[in-house]
Amino acid sequence: QRILFPSGPSQSNGIEDARFVRFVDDDGTITYYATYTAYDGKITLPQLLETQDFLDFKFATLNGPAVRNKGMALFPRRIDGKYAMLSRQDDENIFLMYSDNIHFWYDPKVLLTPAERLARHKPRSRRDSQVFHRGVFAGSRRPFPRHRQAFRTVNRPVGG
Repeated sequence: QRILFPSGPSQSNGIEDARFVRFVDDDGTITYYATYTAYDGKITLPQLLETQDFLDFKFATLNGPAVRNKGMALFPRRIDGKYAMLSRQDDENIFLMYSDNIHFWYDPKVLLTPAERLARHKPRSRRDSQVFHRGVFAGSRRPFPRHRQAFRTVNRPVGG
């Protein structure tokens, strides 16, 4: 087992929401990456962790205009020779972006949008107005109604 502790000022109040992936490069090299949010108590900063053995770790800040917000997840291999990542640029839609350099991200494209905008949803009952988290009502284990979880695909193939 390994425990990661904050290693710099940008992580002084936490390393949050790590999304690990076993990445297989074109030459067969295996590297484990994690996209995560560094928090210093005031500012969140999207970062990347890299390791091949879970003994030595490299931490780096992700850069470029497409690096915004939380919720980025790296694909486990290159697509058409480029790194690929899902992201939530606006806390509502899911974006797909590609890059030649794993540390720099540009030009995200909308991949999925909610089928029903949650902001427009009017609660039908007191239970509907309860706060929910990740598709489950707070205080219950009942999944959020299916029609409000649905996303629709924007006509864009994953390969490019």
